[in-house]
Amino acid sequence: MVLWVERKRHVSIIFSILLAIEIFYVSSLPGSKATAAIPFVAETYHFSVFFLLGFFLFFSIKGGKKTSPFYLAAALIITLIYAFSDEFHQSFVPFRSPDLFDIFLDLIGASISILIAGFISKKSIQLNGEIIQ
Repeated sequence: MVLWVERKRHVSIIFSILLAIEIFYVSSLPGSKATAAIPFVAETYHFSVFFLLGFFLFFSIKGGKKTSPFYLAAALIITLIYAFSDEFHQSFVPFRSPDLFDIFLDLIGASISILIAGFISKKSIQLNGEIIQ
């Protein structure tokens, strides 16, 4: 799957955009106590959705090129900027408020996925630079 995503950069870009839209939509919903009744729903959501966003952003930026620290850092910085903007956006939504712990969860999820994607991607490159399957 990872190799397929590397070769189909446009798919990673589409998934990144769709995830960003989904995050914005969920952040636009007025807050309620319904999610507070179920433990760790919000925390799991933040970790998971930014895990996916970081993963697809990494491959959107990297494409089929050789893995480098620049691509890892760029994906992480863009994801972190989006996490901050998401929390800022929530400050304007009724019954919602920004939370630095949410940004921390977003950062952890994105960092783990970007490191995994970078490691897997680096291992998928042969000595001659061709992607193997």
